[in-house]
Amino acid sequence: MLISTVWEHSSCSFFLINRKFELVFFKIVPDNNMREFITDFPKVGDNVEEIITQIYKYKFLKLLEKCFDDNCFSIEVRIPGQNGELDKSFQIVFTPLMTGNIETVVCTVIKNHESLDHLTKLNDYSHLTSHQLRSLTTNVSSLFNVTSYSRLGGYNVSKINQLLSDVNYQAKKLDNVIRELCISLGKPISGNVLGKGGSEQGKKHIVLIDDDLMTIKVHQALIRSQHKEKQVVLFNNPENALDYIRHNKPDLILLDLNMPNVDGLQFLKMLEDNKIAIDVFIVSSSVDPSDKRIATSFPFVKDFIGKPLTDEKVKLIFDN
Repeated sequence: MLISTVWEHSSCSFFLINRKFELVFFKIVPDNNMREFITDFPKVGDNVEEIITQIYKYKFLKLLEKCFDDNCFSIEVRIPGQNGELDKSFQIVFTPLMTGNIETVVCTVIKNHESLDHLTKLNDYSHLTSHQLRSLTTNVSSLFNVTSYSRLGGYNVSKINQLLSDVNYQAKKLDNVIRELCISLGKPISGNVLGKGGSEQGKKHIVLIDDDLMTIKVHQALIRSQHKEKQVVLFNNPENALDYIRHNKPDLILLDLNMPNVDGLQFLKMLEDNKIAIDVFIVSSSVDPSDKRIATSFPFVKDFIGKPLTDEKVKLIFDN
């Protein structure tokens, strides 16, 4: 077999996978330490879903499925070093291939021989700023969006609003700096303009899912300030939310991505597995384009909206 002869002399590990997600052929290079990527040494005929480790399984299977539509993709896998060793980095490349009458995909594992250098560390910093620092700053802005017009009893409303305005101004400045950092590292910012859907005005029963209780309470207040007739139910536990959705069939879901235990992408897969086709808007502080690309690949995801949710964004969702 010509293909196997060529690959036998390759310095990369690879897996040849058919449409049933079964291994047709593979080669693992010994120095490509893949203990974090596969659960056990595979054999021909194994289903790849059973041998890919949990942390990479969802993204791997999603891209593999799309590759059978004649698309090419790649993802990065990072393996933590042990006993003082530096981390290792791998590129996983998915390429469609025809061998005879069998449609297959080649999954090639390319080892980056260089240890993680300063550019990779900057990408790690970009991830930190995207998922953690921006989350904190957008919470400050979200709080401002609600309290700036609230009646605060006997307190000096003008002074409190001025203080909140100053806090919001500083939060926006810090957020802009973080966004510039992400752009400089090659991570373009996703827009907030609605893409797939039209008006959600008729949606009366809304479920908000976010592990941060303050965030979903602020988002609930923003929606009710414009749409008092809507029932807005809050969940900071995605598994509890799924159980509620199964039994109550709401009209719309606003979903965060970066949550512990069950993240937003896993939750979307759970909706898909349960054949729940309710409209979903992702509301996230992430500026990583791969998050938007994977989330919006689900047909029931209407759009990806950046935090903080504001009056204008609520209008875009419900009044367009």
